[in-house]
Amino acid sequence: MGESISGLVPGNPKMKTTRPTAERLLSQFDNLHPLIEDKGKRISAVMVEGFTTLQKKILSILKLPEEIYDLSFKH
Repeated sequence: MGESISGLVPGNPKMKTTRPTAERLLSQFDNLHPLIEDKGKRISAVMVEGFTTLQKKILSILKLPEEIYDLSFKH
């Protein structure tokens, strides 16, 4: 990654690392909850809450747009 990031270590939020594990990065996204609505022939979804500052930083470091979590889909 190269860039230093903190807030990934439970019990030690100030600890910084430039090489976080995938498990620690992914654990920061386990609190995302979509609200899925079945409208007969159409299913729609929205995110219940926004991203935290840490989640936004992780996505930025990984060069991933927040839109990858855009759940305004039709099925």
